[in-house]
Amino acid sequence: MNEDKIKKILIELYSNYSIIEIKNNCKLLLDAFNIKNSFENNIELIPDIFNKKEYQKYHKIVTEIKNELEIIMENYSNNKDQIYCCLDYIMQTTYEFNYDKSAILHTLIRKLFQNKWSNIEMEMYVNISYILINWKDYFISYTNRNAYEVNNIYKNIIAEILSDYDYNKNIIAKIIVKYLSMNNVIVFYDENNLYYGENVKELIEQNCEKAFCFIQIVEPISFKIIDNDDKNWCHIEYCNYKKSKNSITVTKNYYFILLDELSNIEPAKLPKQYTEWFNEIKDSKFIVLDTNNTLKIRKEMRSLAKTIADSCKHIKTEIIDSVINDKNGVNKNV
Repeated sequence: MNEDKIKKILIELYSNYSIIEIKNNCKLLLDAFNIKNSFENNIELIPDIFNKKEYQKYHKIVTEIKNELEIIMENYSNNKDQIYCCLDYIMQTTYEFNYDKSAILHTLIRKLFQNKWSNIEMEMYVNISYILINWKDYFISYTNRNAYEVNNIYKNIIAEILSDYDYNKNIIAKIIVKYLSMNNVIVFYDENNLYYGENVKELIEQNCEKAFCFIQIVEPISFKIIDNDDKNWCHIEYCNYKKSKNSITVTKNYYFILLDELSNIEPAKLPKQYTEWFNEIKDSKFIVLDTNNTLKIRKEMRSLAKTIADSCKHIKTEIIDSVINDKNGVNKNV
């Protein structure tokens, strides 16, 4: 029996029975796994499936989750209080970076409360839990249009940090993702998250709207008008994040990393359609990335990671608090 099957059986079992019911009647466990023999009253004498590491792994996860959910059900009779506590539990679980556990928790909650919460309440829970589990901490926006020249400017930094790189791609984006990831903030980075054959435009737009924060690497070529059928992805991504209607919070968190002083990045003729974008950058607390000081960059990225983590936690808490505040109009298009 594979681990996915074991996991599904345990989820189904513990969604139908309490921990104490299963503990006091081991036949429930035996029947769930379709085991019929004379050892049914002494489960410890049945070594096969229950000694498998896959079973022990998922039994520990499922029973730990079920115990917490039983405490919630025992202590809170009001549906909104239950939803609030379940969402808070999901948020805390995401900080363990155990995505399998988060998925099991979400499934158990849906099964346990499907007949207790109204359809509107369950929809509210599902929409918010999706955000908590699936949204990225940040989306990183950058361009490869002037990659070789930029990489050459930062060649000393690149050589100190990376051993394998492609000069035709923006290596600075890779370095920023590396340092932020070292601090456990989760990114949508197209080089890691897009695969051959996928609809690049659609996926980038979707994921840009499903990030709590937005980081953009800004350089002089960012504001160059693009001819023909090409598109200025940096501007598109900025606009998508800004106009996103999927978030239930109005909070927008922009972080701009400049590869030169702002006065050197602003073009002599700023296109009208880029004015709002440029002003957003100008008014932000942007970082000008040093071309030679690796230690300084690492410290700046550590500080940025802390800021992003705090922002994400604040937004998630704000979203969960909306349950208590009776704001149940969560956008279902998440």
